[in-house]
Amino acid sequence: MGVRPCRHRARHLAPFCSCRTTPIVLGARLVLGALASSVPWAPIVAFMASSPLTSPEEYVLSVGLFGPAFAMTFFVSAIVVGLVAGAAAW
Repeated sequence: MGVRPCRHRARHLAPFCSCRTTPIVLGARLVLGALASSVPWAPIVAFMASSPLTSPEEYVLSVGLFGPAFAMTFFVSAIVVGLVAGAAAW
């Protein structure tokens, strides 16, 4: 029971899903979102592209369903997608 509150708080701090990524970029949870502030466009695009794909829950489920090789390939590919998207938006 003691682990659950810590895990619950950590979920709200880290945007590991598109449901939590979009409000951070658009500014629904923050006073000024990334689009309303002076953050350049490339990091926003990289964050939007890679954040939903690099979910820890998704990694654990992928290891269980498809094996560690697939899960690691998917995780690394998601990071590469974010880097390419940021570079393309630069």
